[in-house]
Amino acid sequence: MIDFIKLSSRLKTTQMADLKNRIDFNGSYNESTGEPEKILANGKKASYRSTAWIKNIKLDIFPKGYMELAGSLHRYYNNGKHNYNQFGRKEAEIALKRLIEVTGLQLPCYKVRSVEVGVNLTPPIPSDDIINNALMYKRKPFEAKYCTDEGNYRQATLSEYWVKLYNKRLHYEIQGYDI
Repeated sequence: MIDFIKLSSRLKTTQMADLKNRIDFNGSYNESTGEPEKILANGKKASYRSTAWIKNIKLDIFPKGYMELAGSLHRYYNNGKHNYNQFGRKEAEIALKRLIEVTGLQLPCYKVRSVEVGVNLTPPIPSDDIINNALMYKRKPFEAKYCTDEGNYRQATLSEYWVKLYNKRLHYEIQGYDI
C-alpha cells in the first residue's frame, strides 16, 4: 500500500490564487514591518511559506510559486484519523481523486519527491517478538527508535529507503481504536 507521499510543482499565479480561495493558508509575519518571514526554533530565518492542512495532508506554498504537498494518502482516505486498515490501489485512486477535487490541483503533473510503501501483516508469532529480535537488513543494523506518533520501533536505513518495523495494532489500540 502507498502511505506517505511528497509531491512538488511550480504554480502559476492563477493556480495559487485558486488554491488560496479553496483552502485557508497560514503564514508568519513580522509584526513590526508586516513582511512575511519564518523564524526557526534556533532563531534563524528560513524560507517563508504559507501552509495549509487538509486531513493530514500538508500544503506549503513558497513565494515564487513553488509548492510541496506531503502527507499520508491512507490517513487522508480515512478523514485524517488513521492508517490501520487495508489500503490498496483502488483506495489510493479514490484518495487522489478527492484531493484533486478539494485542491483543484493537477496532481498527476507533479514531481514525485518521496513515496512510502507499507505492508500490514498479522504474523504467526507476536509482532513484538519479531521487532525486538530484528538485527539486520541487507547488512544494515536495525536501530531502536522512538516516535511520539508510533511509539517504539526498529529502523534500518539504506541509501535510498528505510525499512521500519512497528506494532501498528498496539499503536492504534493505545489511541482507543478497536482493531
